[in-house]
Amino acid sequence: MYDSILDFITDSPAVLEEAINNFFADEEMTLGEMIKNIKNQTDDLARRITIEVLEQMDKSIKANGQRKAKYSVIRTDEKTLLSTVGLLKFNRCYYKEKSSGDRVHILDSVIGITSNTKKTEDVVERILNHACDSSYRISGEDATYTDDLVSKQTVMNVLRHQVIPDAVGMKLANQKKQVKYLLINADEDHVSLQFQKKKGDLTINEAGYKSNTYMPRLVYTFDGVEPVGKAGKRHQLVNRVCFTENSVAEKPAELWERVMAFIDSEYDYDYLEKIYLMGDGAAWIKGGIDVLGAKAVFVLDKFHLSKSIAGATAFLGEDAGTAKDQIWDSISMEDKEWFKETMGNLKKLAPSAGIQSRIDDCRKYILNHWNSIIIRNNDDTANVGCSAEGLVSHIFSDRLSSRPLGWSKEGANKMAQLRVFKANGGKVVDLMEYSKKKREIEYKNEMIKQYNEQTQYKRKSYEYALQGTIVNSIMKQKLMLGDTVSNVIGF
Repeated sequence: MYDSILDFITDSPAVLEEAINNFFADEEMTLGEMIKNIKNQTDDLARRITIEVLEQMDKSIKANGQRKAKYSVIRTDEKTLLSTVGLLKFNRCYYKEKSSGDRVHILDSVIGITSNTKKTEDVVERILNHACDSSYRISGEDATYTDDLVSKQTVMNVLRHQVIPDAVGMKLANQKKQVKYLLINADEDHVSLQFQKKKGDLTINEAGYKSNTYMPRLVYTFDGVEPVGKAGKRHQLVNRVCFTENSVAEKPAELWERVMAFIDSEYDYDYLEKIYLMGDGAAWIKGGIDVLGAKAVFVLDKFHLSKSIAGATAFLGEDAGTAKDQIWDSISMEDKEWFKETMGNLKKLAPSAGIQSRIDDCRKYILNHWNSIIIRNNDDTANVGCSAEGLVSHIFSDRLSSRPLGWSKEGANKMAQLRVFKANGGKVVDLMEYSKKKREIEYKNEMIKQYNEQTQYKRKSYEYALQGTIVNSIMKQKLMLGDTVSNVIGF
């Protein structure tokens, strides 16, 4: 490390001075270009320091007495890793364990990499952060601070192999929360697939269309709704926590079981009086009631109810409002017979079989969910409303389906997991999981001790240079900068 710093102190001031002077001398050079020129030097310093540290660690391992007793040196190999400051090319020893004959790069084990590792964790972090919002291509282009690129295939592989935890067991509160009512919203997105597992494996359904739709599910719990801002016109969900499938193969019941496990860990279930599950009435959503237990009730999403009623009455044109009012009044008065009569009259007025079918669908939809609709009439909490449509758009659709994109099931599922993880406040840096072989604590301490002893004299040289060379260089730069500024502004 100290050799790299000393080299930087010796060589780089002149380059930095040139970058600054060029900024004042060249009227077309922008501030951003000057910053980029300076950053190139600091990135190069970071790269050289990292390489020197790694090679010094390898030398300490080689000189270690316990290593000599257990391992013999075979050869020295070069390793290349892509980091955010560029390619790291460093040498390290390849060893054979004397007792077993096993061969290993000990340094790799110490720093937590394998023979297949091609990227440092800072690159993986940038890839995942960018991939969450941008295409694979853009994520690969922005994987480093340098001009080094990562392929779209590599970005996809990084995402697919990432283990992404959900909210179960994250223990958000120090003690279980006591709330009387818990709300749950659920919905799904519709994602277009290029293939299921590999290209060319899409099947054709009976209607002659490709079966190329994947529907990632979104479930989220919250304690209530509160106003945001001084005017209070906007609202936010209180203590919102999101869930999605943790694999392509996960069944809806398993998803609901994870949601229930989270509720058990975060809420006092005995204190809880009722759980309101809100959605569009899909079978997988209503199936959550069986898992959530006797305290759970289903409430039909008013958005989808309104959409169904609007579709059944649209053919009436200007008179559609009257028909819709009658339907809503029958629901408000909980008069099922009046509702049936109204729908029957609508069907008589329908000019085509297609519109009659739409009216029948609306009638069936409402009757099948009658109790889940009229519950709003006398229950203020059930009348809070369902925001699932908007949240699905924000968390899923913005990345998965709002643009003409093509996914595989596994890729779409992983992206859904990543988006949910970040929506829950998770940071990509927390996903970096690197398995390191355990080393004896005495061996590690001995290696650190040897490293410190070997670099102690270099530290003194560094301090001397820091007090001398770089200080003089800075003073010289100040004088030159002062002259340059004077020439530019004319005094």
